[in-house]
Amino acid sequence: MAFDLRKGQSCQLIAFDMTNTDLSESVLQIAACFDDALESIGRDEQELNDAV
Repeated sequence: MAFDLRKGQSCQLIAFDMTNTDLSESVLQIAACFDDALESIGRDEQELNDAV
C-alpha cells in the first residue's frame, strides 16, 4: 500500500498489482484519501456499499 502522489494533493491510498506490467493498470485504488481508508477498517463490503 502507498499514497499516490502523482495526482496532486488527493493522496489516494493505493495498492500495486505486481502481476501486471502495465503501470496504468496495476495501480488499484483502495480509498480516495486516508480518512476514507480509516473509516472502512472493520467494516464489511455490504456496509461500505450501503454507506455510498
